[in-house]
Amino acid sequence: MSNISYAGKALLVHIPDLSQPSLYHTPRHKAPIRDSKSAGIGILSPLLETQIVVKSTKRAFILGTSFECYYKHISDMSTWYKLEFC
Repeated sequence: MSNISYAGKALLVHIPDLSQPSLYHTPRHKAPIRDSKSAGIGILSPLLETQIVVKSTKRAFILGTSFECYYKHISDMSTWYKLEFC
């Protein structure tokens, strides 16, 4: 993690097409042309500020996000990767 401040603005990132065998070589077959709306684009939120106290109104959101992350991603990980993750 970096300590770069983005002045509260979201950071836009482009994710390469991982369906290709290599990001560094030209594919043997041309990939079908996709419209620009389906391109791999993601938005990362700005860095979170350290909070001394968690407001009661934010606790449900934090728990919901934690459970969503667990049930969508972490629960599917193997035991070895869970240990590495922690």
